[in-house]
Amino acid sequence: MNDEEFKTSIEELLQKIEHLPKDEQIRMLPMVQETLERHAVICNNSKAADKALSQWEDSINTLRIAFQYIMFDLESTRRERDEFRSMLE
Repeated sequence: MNDEEFKTSIEELLQKIEHLPKDEQIRMLPMVQETLERHAVICNNSKAADKALSQWEDSINTLRIAFQYIMFDLESTRRERDEFRSMLE
């Protein structure tokens, strides 16, 4: 969805909200405002989006490394177990 389509969708949404009862309007309008603010941050602040993506990539890489250490530890534990079993026999 490009910026123009987004604006059109928001305008349509606001028109539909206008036809709702007042209590529903009060409940819905803050959500629309939050959506507009988040859209502005994403569109106008590519550094923030890049930073968020970078943080996700760092987290995924850290998770991969942790998983590799866990697999190494598991294999080591299995080898030690097998050695102890052979010593007991």
